[in-house]
Amino acid sequence: MIPQISQAPGVVQLVLNFLQELEQQGFTGDTATSYADRLTMSTDNSIYQLLPDAVVFRVQPQMWR
Repeated sequence: MIPQISQAPGVVQLVLNFLQELEQQGFTGDTATSYADRLTMSTDNSIYQLLPDAVVFRVQPQMWR
């Protein structure tokens, strides 16, 4: 059985600053910093199952035409 997580790791200020700067520079995609989103990406998209600091989803303009 997988052990229960006692406390979800938070996001460091450096990462939050980076995501804020990304938006200020015109990034129009989505970002996620919740533990649930980061955990999902670490187990679904990483063979190493490493917890990312954040998840960035880009949006291609031609997708919405």
